[in-house]
Amino acid sequence: MVPVADRRTAWLALALLAMPLTGCVNVVGAETVTTTTTSTTPQVQRPRVLDMAGVDPCVLLSREQQAAFGIDSSPGPDDSAVFEAKACYFWNHKGFESVSFIPVPHMGVDRFSAGRVKADVRDLDVSGFPAKENIVRVQLPNYPPSCDVVVDVAPGQVLNVHYAELSRGGKPPQLSREYICRRAHAAAEAAISTLMTTR
Repeated sequence: MVPVADRRTAWLALALLAMPLTGCVNVVGAETVTTTTTSTTPQVQRPRVLDMAGVDPCVLLSREQQAAFGIDSSPGPDDSAVFEAKACYFWNHKGFESVSFIPVPHMGVDRFSAGRVKADVRDLDVSGFPAKENIVRVQLPNYPPSCDVVVDVAPGQVLNVHYAELSRGGKPPQLSREYICRRAHAAAEAAISTLMTTR
């Protein structure tokens, strides 16, 4: 069983990620300047559309995939209050690692873009699907690193993959941010592979 503190830590990171940044208004003299822009965003290219409605996050890693990530306990279904969606945790206790999946059928990937989340953002490709890597900025001592890969699987829908180091009982974290993000990317690739064969 995973300590409640580890799950709270993960939800704190997700909550910080989901908090929008405060917008700014340019003011010249006493007048507010309103800027109108025309969208020139190209059409999103995906291998196919993967509908997240009804997806069970606990089946997104096959037994073989779980073994590859060192998963050594049964999947833990949960509810994400942050994203108002079903979630599932997988743990590698020996390696002090955890990964969770949240299929979100009512939120687009733009919500996780630079300037819209309190995180460092990088564009990724996950099995041909556009994605965002989000690293939450948390300035707390001994706070384990975590990384989110948010995959644009359909218009207005994403698969959120959260990878983190588990708490080591007050000891300093030992895994690097780069390692955690590589694992998040690999977990996202694995989940998309599962979805492509089952949806």
